[in-house]
Amino acid sequence: MSASSEASRAVSVEVVAVRDVSGVDDGRGRGTVHPVATGEVKRLYGAPSHRGHGIARRLMDETEQCSRSLGFRTLVLETGTMQPEAMALYPALGYEPIEATAADPALPRQIVRYLGEKR
Repeated sequence: MSASSEASRAVSVEVVAVRDVSGVDDGRGRGTVHPVATGEVKRLYGAPSHRGHGIARRLMDETEQCSRSLGFRTLVLETGTMQPEAMALYPALGYEPIEATAADPALPRQIVRYLGEKR
């Protein structure tokens, strides 16, 4: 296969990571912590040319399944108004806003999904 045909077949790599934040400060400025069995979703990214094809939705579905198998009962993540695609995606997946953490509406907001619960 030639280099040009390989380049035309290149696809974006979608990335997601989950870390255990059980007992870690929840960042809301009240000295409260995340409950036991809470994971934080970090670094979900898809190249702009690959957005709108359901890839992030499938990736989050798989992330939730893996998180459940690892014992997480809750997932949290941050997104903000500067990421309109994410602001639309997560509520569609069942994530709910948590109380705002800052006065500036452009700053990241935490949202949460309770795994295993239909909302």
